[in-house]
Amino acid sequence: MPPSIPAVIFAGLAAVSTGALFAASVVPAMLMAVGLCIVVFVLVRRMPDIQRTPFSMQHLLATGKRVAGPLLAPVIILGGILGGFFTPTEAAAVGAAYMLLLCLIYRSLHVRELPKVLTETVTTTAAIMIIVSSASLLGYILARERVPQLLAENVFGFTENATVFLAMTAVLMLILGTVIDPTAVLVLVVPILLPISASFGVDPIVLGVLMIVSLMIGLLTPPVGTVLYVLSHVAETKVSVVFRGSLPFIVPLVAICVLIVLFPDAVLWLPEVLGL
Repeated sequence: MPPSIPAVIFAGLAAVSTGALFAASVVPAMLMAVGLCIVVFVLVRRMPDIQRTPFSMQHLLATGKRVAGPLLAPVIILGGILGGFFTPTEAAAVGAAYMLLLCLIYRSLHVRELPKVLTETVTTTAAIMIIVSSASLLGYILARERVPQLLAENVFGFTENATVFLAMTAVLMLILGTVIDPTAVLVLVVPILLPISASFGVDPIVLGVLMIVSLMIGLLTPPVGTVLYVLSHVAETKVSVVFRGSLPFIVPLVAICVLIVLFPDAVLWLPEVLGL
């Protein structure tokens, strides 16, 4: 979903429009959101001990007012990037400053609590960077041994069907995404897969969306999914509990990958409507 950093990286590597790639990712992202909502609904229905609150339109409107501010964050970030006001990296700082301002406006964060919040942020960031650096080291070893290139060259010589090619791409990205940083995978594999996809008649925008979605699922897939370890640290929960809890949510995400493979033209609908 915009302003996805992997999408920006893919757009640069594949020389395609960043705006078109952002637009193409919106429909899959919305479908993922719907799928995840369905999983939550099913899981909650099976947990009778969870406290439930009757639906209230008044409560919905009151809650909606509080989320109006945070919902503007993607608009500000994406609008700033596409408008050329700041780079994707600078957008992260703008987004953080905006959310901090909202916390002060909503009085959910007091100034005297700011040192504690900043300390927790530094601690969490340090833990995340240790995890990311470990994954990067593994990625460096695999890249030095040309594992992604060898996989791509050997796997994609078995078919002449575009659908099978997309399915194999999704599986390859899912496997690589569990052990290598998405940025490294894109830098290593996009130059290899791009000419292959062109020979199959696959639009590079479709290839980009499928690769990015698959890589993100890899980050959520046990036993090496980096995001799961980060979540375990932030939530102060055992990794094994996070692994088990994440499994049901993998199902709708994989289902969206399957839909992209089977109906790749649907990804291009919104960019065509917007004339991108």
